[in-house]
Amino acid sequence: MTRILIVDTDTSRGEETAALVSEALPDGLKISLATDSESCTNLLDGPLLVDCILMDEQLVGSSQDGLLEDCLKKDPFLAIIVTGAGGCEDSAVDAMKRGAYDVYPWHKFTPVGLGRAIKNALSRAAMARQIEDQQNSLRTFAHVLVHDLRAPLRSVRGGVDMLLEDLPPDAQATHAETLGFIRNGAEHIDRLLVNLHRHCNVSDAPLERKDVPLSDIVTQVKDALRQDLMEHNAELVVRDTLPEVRGDPVQLTQLLQNLVGNGLKFNSSDAPRVEISARDHDEMWCIEISDNGIGIESSYIKEIFEPFRRLHTQTAFAGTGLGLATCRRIALRHGGSLSCSSVVGVGSTFVLNLPKPVACSAGEGGGGMVVNDAVAANAVR
Repeated sequence: MTRILIVDTDTSRGEETAALVSEALPDGLKISLATDSESCTNLLDGPLLVDCILMDEQLVGSSQDGLLEDCLKKDPFLAIIVTGAGGCEDSAVDAMKRGAYDVYPWHKFTPVGLGRAIKNALSRAAMARQIEDQQNSLRTFAHVLVHDLRAPLRSVRGGVDMLLEDLPPDAQATHAETLGFIRNGAEHIDRLLVNLHRHCNVSDAPLERKDVPLSDIVTQVKDALRQDLMEHNAELVVRDTLPEVRGDPVQLTQLLQNLVGNGLKFNSSDAPRVEISARDHDEMWCIEISDNGIGIESSYIKEIFEPFRRLHTQTAFAGTGLGLATCRRIALRHGGSLSCSSVVGVGSTFVLNLPKPVACSAGEGGGGMVVNDAVAANAVR
């Protein structure tokens, strides 16, 4: 049974809408009516189960404290269609960003149109719920992976250490290499589990979007990689004045640190060098991270962003194959992109596009970029 709640300040118009919906969806339908925000929330707080709400635009309310938000707090997967006079594109965009599945003007009401809008909204809501269930299962799996599987690995490493201590000196010399392989294998699996968990968390962690000076991010990256820079006789150079971008400072630091770290690791030069530059590109900042490393064959460029894809043996270059996949995921979550160009033996350049701060983006006013992950989910709808 499809359960629909019509919320309209005009009682007669609400009844007319109910008649149209009944004509459009004649089978397995239950319709309830409300005329204001209070009666709507009271119905939702009671035993009434609702799949779809047709909500009068006059009751939607302002951002973050309106009836739309109140309904979604009670059920994040309610299929809400905002109805109204129409004609205001900004209001329609705002409603969609805040969680509505559709905006339908009264003058276009027909049984066929309403039926189609309701079915589409219900289908998208069901898909969003299914995706959330799958993500919850993946979170549980990742938690088990890290916390339950790492314990036996610690036992393996500890057992190898105790065995080496207990063996007589001549036996130690004989078996040290084999036991070292076992211990290194256990440590590698442990790193894989930890990095896989981080990779999963990149999508789950809420983004704290703010205007972030990239120069501050680079300073943090330099501090974090100070030892690596000294050991490799390497240099991290900023060629241009770096701008502010819109994003989460923690995840952006993780992204840049990974890219700079790769420029140092995959480098056979006597003096490794990583350069960071920036240029204006429409509503985005284009950040380039270039190195003089070993380079990547053009046929492998697409593959390097795939999880667990490694182009080198563990002996040649240590790693788990998740770094660049995580970097691209962070870039996409910010509404940006990450790509690469490379020449073998010359080096690689990673091109990172990130949104400008709100004040810098022409015509934004908060509406030109993804404001939160719920908006990104609606964009998929």
